Amino acid sequence: MESETSTGGIKDAIVTLPSWGLAMLGGLCAVSLGLAFGLLALAQDEELKGKSMQLLLVLVPLSSAVIAAVAIRRTSTKEIDALVGAFLDRTMLERFRLWTERPVASPDMAYPFTAVRCHQPSEGSSYAFYMFSDAQGDQLLAGIKSNVFNFEVFATLPVALPAPLEAAAFPVIANAGTLDAARNHPIVSRFMGITQGSVSEGYEVKFAFSPAEGRPVPGLVHAPGTHHMHVSLRQKVRENFLASPFLKRYFAEDAAIAIRVLFLEWRASGLVPPPAGSGGA
Repeated sequence: MESETSTGGIKDAIVTLPSWGLAMLGGLCAVSLGLAFGLLALAQDEELKGKSMQLLLVLVPLSSAVIAAVAIRRTSTKEIDALVGAFLDRTMLERFRLWTERPVASPDMAYPFTAVRCHQPSEGSSYAFYMFSDAQGDQLLAGIKSNVFNFEVFATLPVALPAPLEAAAFPVIANAGTLDAARNHPIVSRFMGITQGSVSEGYEVKFAFSPAEGRPVPGLVHAPGTHHMHVSLRQKVRENFLASPFLKRYFAEDAAIAIRVLFLEWRASGLVPPPAGSGGA
């Protein structure tokens, strides 16, 4: 553990060196490594071989730190943007399409959407938006945020709130410590599948409400006088999950399942507003 910490400290110090200093250090490491390997291979004296081994024990970690420092110096935000963009615009979209296109043996696991497209690609940002379509003609616009060390799924849905519920339309944040309070909220309690499932996976869930005020939710056109329900599932991670295919697959699958559960619970909540022009409130 101490060796890893000291190597990390050396790497951080090397990153701050000027270019000429970094070049000199790299050249010195290369020459020293060559001499050490040469002595180890050719020396007849056992004591000299032992010293060569000791020298290699110092030079190999140092050379690794130099290589890592050079890589950090040469890496620009363009490479990071490309990594984020590939995850949002390709990996996420492919996972969503897999769920919308695959046949399911059990109706209980059926996906509510029949098609999905990338509504707005990341284009160098940390956000991308996807438009999901179902067989009834409704669409859901959902977004994914991936900022290297955090992951967020979010969507906005129209809800018709009777007068008794309007007073409860305030922001609610559900996590491991507030889950019981969320269960007692008259609106959030109708979305406990997405809330409890997300909290158990380490997400913090936020529900926020705002009057629609003539601002229809894209793809979901409903009568005026409704509210917008903004739902966000956010998780901060301790490592760069974009460098791991296992974690990328995990978060992509999480998002596909979360969007399914959120939409189905919205359908079953009793809060879906009537379509515009139907005469409902």
